[in-house]
Amino acid sequence: MTAPHRYDLPESSCVNREIVVFNRKLHKVVKSADSARIIRLNLNWDDHTRHGMHLNISGKEKVINLISESINQLMSSEKETPPSPCSGERNNMNKKTFTKMKPRINQQMMSSRETNLN
Repeated sequence: MTAPHRYDLPESSCVNREIVVFNRKLHKVVKSADSARIIRLNLNWDDHTRHGMHLNISGKEKVINLISESINQLMSSEKETPPSPCSGERNNMNKKTFTKMKPRINQQMMSSRETNLN
């Protein structure tokens, strides 16, 4: 999430200039990461309290909506994951494979016992 502009300070204040620099650096870092996304806060004076530093109710609602939209986009674009080893489908395949191999395993165990007894 980008850092919001401070409306309690003049546009030319060192804090607001640092916010601009920080947001640029944040964009550069996130651009190189495939799995990261930036939520851009496009807030204005009306989204802040009277003194301009804190968000008011409408500002908080905008931030909540931006976050929820971002989560919804991530969830809808998420690729289907393969079944886990604990899922029923894979376990059935493993049981079938094991059932086919069981006679061979038993036969090998019997052969090794006979060898050990002799």
